[in-house]
Formats: sequence, C-alpha cells, structure tokens
Amino acid sequence: MVPVGDASGAPGDALHQRYSDQFGMLLGLGAKVSEAIYVGTYFGGSFGTNGGDTRVDRACTDRDDNLQNDISCGSGTLRAGLELEYHFQPAARVDPWLGYGIGPEFATQSITDHVRAVDETTSVTGWEYARLAGGINFRLARAVGLAPTLEGSLGQFNTSRTELNSVKVHDAAIPDRALHGWITVGLRLILFP
Repeated sequence: MVPVGDASGAPGDALHQRYSDQFGMLLGLGAKVSEAIYVGTYFGGSFGTNGGDTRVDRACTDRDDNLQNDISCGSGTLRAGLELEYHFQPAARVDPWLGYGIGPEFATQSITDHVRAVDETTSVTGWEYARLAGGINFRLARAVGLAPTLEGSLGQFNTSRTELNSVKVHDAAIPDRALHGWITVGLRLILFP
C-alpha cells in the first residue's frame, strides 16, 4: 500500500510524511446476490515504519553504539466497511471484476524510546469514501481462485488524538481536512468463488 495525498490541509502534512508504504492484509466476507453481483463486508489492517518527516526520522534514529534497538517506530492502519463487486464473467475460469467499498479508517503512528521510557502515539480516524478495486479472478478449482488486484482509495481524516505514555495530551477534530488515499497492488485468495 502506497500513501498519496494529504493527511490534513496543514502545510507539509502529506500522508507519506506520516506513514511509510504499508504491508496489508484484508479479509472479506459476503455472498453473491446474483450471478454477477457480490455484496459483502471487509476488514483489513496494515503496518509499516514511520514516513518521510525529518523530525520523526530524527526521533526514530538510535544514535548510540551499543548495538541495541533503543527506539522503536512504526505506523499502521485499520479499515472496515461494506463492498459491492460486479463480475463480468462469473461462471468462467477467468473472471474480470470491479468493486466499490466504503467505511471507517483508522491510522496510527508511534515512537517508543525504551531507554527513557517515553511512548508517543498519534492516531487519526476518518472515512474511506471510495475504495475502488479491480482484478481478474483465476479459478484454480471449483471452490478456489486467485486474483491479482489493483485498488485505490479516497478518504479523509476527521479527528486526531495524541497520547504520551498512555495519557491523552491532544484529542480534537482536524480543522483543515484534506483528501488522501492509498494505492494497493495485491493478490487475493478467493474461497467459494
């Protein structure tokens, strides 16, 4: 997953400054309401390191020579929602499809200094208004398929919360909201296609 767009409307607050490219997993559960139309839910999570912000990068750099990782930094996202897919050749061994999903999104960034016992976590919540996906299902057996997929999402964060050693120091609506997205290339395992 590659971050694009802005986390907020503040100058220099690009999504890739907060979050690195992410490795994600997504689980979908649903049913076909007709031969060509699938309706379901999805739940997914991803993880990565800190983004390209130089202040965060400096805070995440372990500057001593003791060969121990005294500082841990990471980022991750969670998403869930409803999805709809249209299958162009649902009964064929090769089935192209397009999909749309919508649902809430949660992202977090954390810095932990183990030596100084300092843990800072910033979380944002919002909505993915459009999760557009497409791919080609290749039926390997009657009940199993693989599908290379391409996905793009469009969303907006609405609230932000920062905790320092599990104590809330900031919790507010984001005043200057902006659009962001994730571009995902992946491979789906499909059971009971």
